[in-house]
Amino acid sequence: MKTFEWRDELNTGVELIDDQHQQYGRFVNGFLKAYGKSRLDQRKVEQTFRFLRAYVREHLGTEEALMKDYDYPHLADHLEQHGVLSDWVHEASVRLRKEAYSDAFAMEASSMLVDWFQTHIETVDKRLTRHLVNLAETHQDGRLRQLLKGLLKLSGS
Repeated sequence: MKTFEWRDELNTGVELIDDQHQQYGRFVNGFLKAYGKSRLDQRKVEQTFRFLRAYVREHLGTEEALMKDYDYPHLADHLEQHGVLSDWVHEASVRLRKEAYSDAFAMEASSMLVDWFQTHIETVDKRLTRHLVNLAETHQDGRLRQLLKGLLKLSGS
């Protein structure tokens, strides 16, 4: 079974978001490894999906607040992508309360929780980061620049 492997290419430049992505990876890997070996009890499944629901709410909420606060031009597309993960987490949570282990679900979970998420970071999240970096580098409002410098890993800014 595939696991979430952090690579430098996944760094978005937003320290808070990168930290949240790495936390997600550690938690999801524990779930996928145990699920892949059929060693999950219902309590562990529920714990995992409590984490995922909280992650969806908190992490996606962080990104969405940044997008709204800084007039992100691709807000609707990014929100749609967040909806894909949010909907999957909800549906999978319901299914796993009713179903026992299955190879089919293990493959689906691996695909969604690893492949989809890494692709999301590499494309959609990095586009958001470029927008924020551009604002931080060009905006003349000192307060905005200080706030963004606190969030972003800017070299020489």
